[in-house]
Amino acid sequence: MKDICTDCKKPHNPSHWHKKYLKGKNLPENLCAGCLGKRMAQESVDRHFNTVYRFFESALDYCIKKGYAEEIEYVRNRHFDDSIEAKHFLNEYVYVVLNTGMRNQVAEKIFNNLIESGDLDKTVKHKGKHKAISLAFNNYETWFKELKEADDKVEYLGSLFFIGDITKYHLARNLGIDVAKPDRHLQRIANKYGFDNVHEMCELLSEETGERIGTVDVILWRYCNLTGGV
Repeated sequence: MKDICTDCKKPHNPSHWHKKYLKGKNLPENLCAGCLGKRMAQESVDRHFNTVYRFFESALDYCIKKGYAEEIEYVRNRHFDDSIEAKHFLNEYVYVVLNTGMRNQVAEKIFNNLIESGDLDKTVKHKGKHKAISLAFNNYETWFKELKEADDKVEYLGSLFFIGDITKYHLARNLGIDVAKPDRHLQRIANKYGFDNVHEMCELLSEETGERIGTVDVILWRYCNLTGGV
């Protein structure tokens, strides 16, 4: 005799395994195999989300206590709109290039020295980064114009010299485009809490907390930067 699935309302043939699996679980017993699979997948997502949400809350609290409330508030209000100018784009490009493969605190010192001195040759010794910044000094206005006109702004940023598949998200996020950078720190968090990728994790946290995706990213990244990761 066929049962009627509680979810999809379609008849299905129940099995001994089906009944045994559902026994003691908080799921309707008359689920068909397809609906059972969907419910199990959603329960898994909910379970992963609940744990990563608690981690996110503790990371936010830690960052604020360590004096990064102003940084968090800044990224909350950062948007890619008409307030972004070519010079701002140039600074963010240079900042991301300098941060590539280097600890943030070290890269920030080099960036600040370059801004203060304006001497690229004395400040940036890495040949690839030196070339990238030199190209940017000569072409940033054209690049910025092309960025504003691009349909896929993240992919356009990935076409720029010294910007790769991960750093294109870093640059996009720093310009106020609402994305997450899937770097090694955030990927470890996503792996630990059972998410397929960083984007899925940050999007779910954004929906639940009301924070922008880029803000979620920065909070989790800064926590890992300060503590050494998860």
